[in-house]
Amino acid sequence: MEESEDAFERWHDHCDKIDKQYASLERLAGMARDKEFQMMWANLEVLKPSIYAKAPVPVVVPKFKDRRPVYQAASEVMERCATVAFDLAYINDLMLQVRDDVALIGRGVAWCRYESGKGDCYYDHEKVCVDFKHRRDFLHSVSRCWYEVTWVAAASYLTRAEARERFYKHSGDAYQDAEYAVDKESQAVGGADNRERAKFWEIWHKGERRVVWVACGVEDILDEDDPHLDLQGFFHARSRPTGHSSAARLVPVPDVMQYKDQLEEVNLLTSRIHALSDALEVKGFYPAGGGELADAIQAAISIKTPGRVLVPISNWAAFGGIERSHRLAADRSDRDQRITAVVALRKQVIDDIYQIMGLSDIMRGATDPGETLGAQQLKTQYGSHAHPRQAV
Repeated sequence: MEESEDAFERWHDHCDKIDKQYASLERLAGMARDKEFQMMWANLEVLKPSIYAKAPVPVVVPKFKDRRPVYQAASEVMERCATVAFDLAYINDLMLQVRDDVALIGRGVAWCRYESGKGDCYYDHEKVCVDFKHRRDFLHSVSRCWYEVTWVAAASYLTRAEARERFYKHSGDAYQDAEYAVDKESQAVGGADNRERAKFWEIWHKGERRVVWVACGVEDILDEDDPHLDLQGFFHARSRPTGHSSAARLVPVPDVMQYKDQLEEVNLLTSRIHALSDALEVKGFYPAGGGELADAIQAAISIKTPGRVLVPISNWAAFGGIERSHRLAADRSDRDQRITAVVALRKQVIDDIYQIMGLSDIMRGATDPGETLGAQQLKTQYGSHAHPRQAV
């Protein structure tokens, strides 16, 4: 497990930076921060519905269309059971979390488990639960492809009372030695209240065909048993091998890393556009009593108030007379040309990002009305299948 954590540590560091760039309230709410063009947020909002848009609707029908009453009734019962099971498992909420991780960092993890209430004095039920796992709460052996993975592990955060209820029967008071902590901000400790929690790992080992539970700080195994689920492939987690990942260690590569340079350039150009726009000012003069012309010109130069500024001049006749208005304005043509050039350059960089990501204009809602239906269908097909993601 330590070897796996070391292999994924750099990926977690990059993901932390991506999270801060994408959804950090403190950073986005800062008044003194540089102006940015939220390109990454826009791209992800386009990609997310193409990965997952809405909850699946189960459909169960007989294989043979002979309309036998028993087959029809059995199909309807199975379809209703599947629909209710999805509702009880809150499958849509789970899939939205998995989808967001897949789009943002390249991997989303859903961990299946089986709950049996037999022998419980309060509940007597059986159900399959699907839990969302944070990227730091899932590990697997360092392998080249998923078929070579020998073990997977998922973490849960338990209080002392929850740990006692779960492990006391199997290992006594060993759970007391776990590293309990309270941390509302850190992602290393689950929960956001004042209760102490520790991180407990559930490990499924394919070679030994055993399931064990361990925790940092506890030398003994907290629990060990045969697999309580008989699953094809042993694991109840599986990774799509077609996702973007390093060839050696199944470490995902977030899509945003592929156009990170272009994002930085877009934000730099955006800050320059705003700086040039803020520098645009118009300053004028009008007749007034007292003062000198030189003083008025010096006052006009020194005033930093944005927008239009009028400066009084006492010797108005010397300045040009009262027959016509005279206004001394800052030369805006050069700055206007600069802003136009920078805006055009930023548009080109944005187009480069679309080329890298493969986001067609029809996916962004920016279609050309002169295009044929075949061209639009081709763009939609390419945009939907050009980016395989990794889901676990």
